[in-house]
Amino acid sequence: MVHSGGKPMLARIAVLYVEEQLLGFQKRFCDGGYVLYQWLERTAPDGYFDLMDLDPFRIVDGEYPEEVDEYTAIIVSGPAHGDFVKAEWIPKLVQFVRDVAEDHPGVKLIGLGLGHNIFAAAFGQNAEPRGWELGPYSVTLTEVGRSVFGRDSMVLQMIHQDHAFLPDLTERLRAIGGHPSTKSAPFHTWGYTANAPVQGLFRFSENYNPGSFCSPDELYANLRVVTCLARPGHSGEMMTQMIGELAGCNAVPGEALDEAGERWERGKDHDDDLDCVHSVWFGETIWAVMLTDRLVRKVRVDWEPGQQRVYVI
Repeated sequence: MVHSGGKPMLARIAVLYVEEQLLGFQKRFCDGGYVLYQWLERTAPDGYFDLMDLDPFRIVDGEYPEEVDEYTAIIVSGPAHGDFVKAEWIPKLVQFVRDVAEDHPGVKLIGLGLGHNIFAAAFGQNAEPRGWELGPYSVTLTEVGRSVFGRDSMVLQMIHQDHAFLPDLTERLRAIGGHPSTKSAPFHTWGYTANAPVQGLFRFSENYNPGSFCSPDELYANLRVVTCLARPGHSGEMMTQMIGELAGCNAVPGEALDEAGERWERGKDHDDDLDCVHSVWFGETIWAVMLTDRLVRKVRVDWEPGQQRVYVI
C-alpha cells in the first residue's frame, strides 16, 4: 500500500465519529473528531504517524467506509453524555459494527465513549444508568486488563451518566437482525469503577484464551475489539470546559458537580498529572493493538517501570 503522500503506508484506519454537541467546546477545541486525531498523533509509534492514513467518516451524515477490508482498524468515537435515544443513525451504526465483527475478522474494532455504548448494545451486553462520572477517575483493572495494559489501574477522564443505553433503546437495538454468533461472543471486562462495573470490554480471536503468561505481542495480535467508556483523548482542560457547559444548561445535578469538584481538589495533592500520563499509555496500547497482527505485522513493546514504548519492527 502507498500513502497519499507517496510514502509506503503502514496502516489505514477509519475513524467514525460523532461531534461534540457543546458549542463552547467546539469553538475552543474544534470538534471531537479533531481531538481524537490529535490524541492518535500524539500517541503513535515514534516517526510513523505520517505513514498512517486516517480516513474520517461523520456518522450523523451516513458516512461509512465502503471497502472495509482495506482498513487495519475502525475506530468509533463520540460523546457518551449526549441524548441519542431517538437518533435514527444508531441502528445502522450498530448493524455496521456487527457486520464488521463477523464478516471482516481481520479488521480491529475500537470503541471510545459513545463507541463503547454502541459496541455493548450491539453485542448484547447488559448495562443500565448508574449516575454521573465527571472528571478523572481511577479505573481498577481486571486480570486480563492488567495483562494487556501492564499495570493495576489507570486514571482516565469521564463524562457520562448512562453506562450504556436506556432500556427502550437497548430493546430497539436488540430487535435488529444480526449474526447469532455475535450476540453470544465472549467478551472480557478489562476495568471497573464503583459506579460502572464495565469501564471497557475486550474481545479476542475465536478460540483464543488470554492467560496470565501470554506475551504482550500475543495478546495484542489476538485482540479484535477494544472499548472504553472514558474519553482518553480529552485533557483536564477540555473536560472542565465540557462539564461547565453541561452545568450551565442544568444538564448535571448539583451533587454530581460538587463531587467532581471535591475529587479534583484532592487530585491536586498528586505530583504527577496521572490522567495525562495514562491517556498516553492508553493510546500507545491502542496503537499496539491496531498494528500487531499474527499475519501482517508485529511491534515491539518495551516494558519499564512506569512507562511503555511501542516500536514498529
